[in-house]
Order: sequence, then C-alpha cells, then structure tokens
Amino acid sequence: MGQTFKEKVAALELKRQAEIANSEQSKSSDKSNDAFEGASVSVVKNELKFQHQTLAIFVSLFVVLFAYLYATDIITFSKNASQMSLDKTFVYKGGMENGNFSGDAVVSDKSGNQLTAKFKSGKIDGAVTYQKKDGYTVTQKTQNQTNVKLVDKTMITKTNDQYTTKTTDFSYTGSWRFAGTWEGNMLFSNKASYKGSWKNGLPNGQGAYTTILGETMDRKFKFGVPQNAN
Repeated sequence: MGQTFKEKVAALELKRQAEIANSEQSKSSDKSNDAFEGASVSVVKNELKFQHQTLAIFVSLFVVLFAYLYATDIITFSKNASQMSLDKTFVYKGGMENGNFSGDAVVSDKSGNQLTAKFKSGKIDGAVTYQKKDGYTVTQKTQNQTNVKLVDKTMITKTNDQYTTKTTDFSYTGSWRFAGTWEGNMLFSNKASYKGSWKNGLPNGQGAYTTILGETMDRKFKFGVPQNAN
C-alpha cells in the first residue's frame, strides 16, 4: 500500500532533521580540530621560546664564568712581543702574557750574544742556553748540571762542582775556575798524568805526576814546573 501524503511529509521532516544534526556534529568536530591545532601550535611556540631563553641563560653564564677565570688569571691570553730594556742594552723577543715575559724567548745584547730560555710569569723556567757570538755555548739543563761547548767543539760537563771533559790530547775531571786554586786529575793522550793542585790553569802546589814510563813523582809545582825535592 502506498504512503499517504501525511506519511511522506513526516518522512521528509525526519530526513531534514537528520541532515541538520549531521551538519551540527560536523561543525562541532571542525571546531574541536581547530582548537586542537591551535593548542599544538601554542605548545610548539612556547617550547621554542623556552629553548631560546635556556640558550640565552647558558650563554650569559659562560660569559660571566669566562670573565671570572680571566680576571683571576686562571686563563690568560698570550702573544709574541719584542721589547728593549730601559738601558737599551738587551732586547727580548718571545711570548708575553699579562704584561710579563712568558713562553719561549731569546734575549740578545748589543754584542750579539744570545740567551735562549723559557719564561713563566717574568722569570726563567727550566733550561737556559747562553750563546756567545762566535764563541762558546753554555747550556744549563738543571741547577746541578751545565754543559759548555767550546769553539773547537770540545764539550765540558759540569755536575755540581765537578767538571769533566775529553779531547784528543787529554781528559780532565775535577774542579775548575778561571782564576784561583783547585783540585783535579789530568790524563794525557801519551798516558802521562797529573793529580793534584792547580792554579790559573797550571799545576801549582802539591801534586803527583806520572810519566809515560809509569814513574810517579810527588812534588810541589810552581806555574806548571816541578820543584826540586828537599
């Protein structure tokens, strides 16, 4: 049996109400999505802002810490410099740190003699080498050990107060001075030897001289010459 006119109108009304309900639900869903997307964007923006603020804080702390370390000399900046002494007799070329000599450097005088050393806070730190122009070289490795290299390449080693040297003509062990007296042993290349007192580079005073034949003379010497026995 076919629907009556009244039933058709009722069916159309139900269909229209269903479409309205679906439309309102769709709008509500779109609004929810928009709200969610807005909240997500806000969260991202807040997170980026927090990261930027955190970075700024770390940078500020680093600058403050760096300034403190520099002010307390825990860290320093060094550079190379050339500086002449007030009396203009010496020239310093080397590292400079906080206004003090620092690092490897060479100090030269008017004659061309050079001192090579490492400085720390304005003071020599460690080994020192002194090179006399066209002359000998003195290297102080430690407080108790010094090496001297003569023009002819002869090496002299000083340990505490004892000197040791060896050439093609002789070897020597003992004390040594430019002037005054001292004790030392000299062994010549021909096997002769002298053991005793020295003065101004010559046997002087009591000493024992052994000839190439092995004979030993205990004598007093004067300017290298043995004196007659009493």
